[in-house]
Amino acid sequence: MCLILFAVQPNPEYRLVIAANRDEFYRRPAEPAGRWPDAPGVLAGRDTEMGGTWLGEGSSCDDCAPTCQGDTNADGQVNVEDLLLVIANWNECP
Repeated sequence: MCLILFAVQPNPEYRLVIAANRDEFYRRPAEPAGRWPDAPGVLAGRDTEMGGTWLGEGSSCDDCAPTCQGDTNADGQVNVEDLLLVIANWNECP
């Protein structure tokens, strides 16, 4: 099981702190975080055996559906700002 922890505004210097582990087979081949040649808008590590990732960031909506649901602030990009907006509004639905 993989684990990702988010700390939103833990102190004035950092707006977001993310800690994650890749709790799979330690010897499973992977590439370090970087831009993907086949998807330049993605910044992430890559599992070279299956092609996925365990944590990444998308810097543009070029590869998103026209109704880009991840672009919560409608700036044309899906990035940490969208995640912060979702976390800031985290609450029970009325």
